[in-house]
Amino acid sequence: GCVKIAVCGGRAQTHVMTGMRWLVACALLVAPGLLRAQEAQSPSAPRSVAEELRVNVHASGVMLGGGGAGARAMAPGVSASYGNSRWFAVFLTWDRASLNDGELDYRLQHIDWGVRVHLRGEQRAVVPFVLAGWTWRSARYGERLFLGDTMTVVVHGAGPTVGAGALYYLRPRLPVEVSLKRSHGAMERVLAGGDTWFRDPGSAIRAASVRLNAGVSWFPPVPHPR
Repeated sequence: GCVKIAVCGGRAQTHVMTGMRWLVACALLVAPGLLRAQEAQSPSAPRSVAEELRVNVHASGVMLGGGGAGARAMAPGVSASYGNSRWFAVFLTWDRASLNDGELDYRLQHIDWGVRVHLRGEQRAVVPFVLAGWTWRSARYGERLFLGDTMTVVVHGAGPTVGAGALYYLRPRLPVEVSLKRSHGAMERVLAGGDTWFRDPGSAIRAASVRLNAGVSWFPPVPHPR
């Protein structure tokens, strides 16, 4: 293969699992307050509003491969979606994390696009959803020795993503959102010095990546022409 990449390391896995536990602990701490806020809402008012446009900011815990490879468990991410009904929407998500394969630091990036399906109506405070899409993944290694020269090396590829999650509405347009995604596919292309190479089939990165995202979404009012 062109570039050696391992997905292992006990210390890195510990960082990832610590980040996952932190997300769960935060959810447990804020749950009582969310329940009290929901009880205070008028029972006749819509508990959730999901119009055409949604914007989201979140923290992401990332794991690449079964052994884990996370030098930093937490990373930022943003997402947006648009749909013509409260049930279906197309979405675009960007996540980035700094990882280590036991030898080298690299930056792992995910860009997802696909479809979300919301499973409950507006009288529910908790709205679960499922999603499916296509994800472009890239591992950026920065300056390193490659084919006898020092250059920036990026390994990338694409594959399917599936996931599920839930929205918990603090206010009709303002929910907390948690989701879990699993992305597959081979990262078999190497970009270096402006040229692209294909890795040998046996050396392409085929490890699945798992992301646990937790953040806040907003459904802004969308004006409609009369």
